[in-house]
Amino acid sequence: MFKMAIIFSGFIWVSVLTCSAQQDTIDIIELPIKYKKVEVKPLFKGKDALEFRGLYINKNLMYPKEAFESRIQGKVVVSFVIDEKGKVTQVKVAQSAHPLLDREAVRVIKSSPKWSPGMHNGNPMPVLMEMAIDFRINRQYEN
Repeated sequence: MFKMAIIFSGFIWVSVLTCSAQQDTIDIIELPIKYKKVEVKPLFKGKDALEFRGLYINKNLMYPKEAFESRIQGKVVVSFVIDEKGKVTQVKVAQSAHPLLDREAVRVIKSSPKWSPGMHNGNPMPVLMEMAIDFRINRQYEN
């Protein structure tokens, strides 16, 4: 696997419905599936979800060797739930790029340490999240 050849140009958003920039709440998902609003977003090591990329993903995502050698690139969107205990669950590919890239994106999300869960009315709530991870080979590594 190659770590040095990854460029991120994706995004993170927290919702199961569309959230406008003017909203103070985000959508959450409960089991069985039911939509509500959450007042406090899940936090990764005390930081917002965007920091998850820099604090964890950038340090742990590895470009699969076979994908690198075959010059396979693309964007993988992974959905996952931060449950009421802060555990990452229900990790799945929402948008596939290639099976090799998909597996690595899922692996790194699944390996995440616990988060602080989303809160609503003082109660922890499961929150559906999505993260786009863009696998690109830097020009300096191309033939």
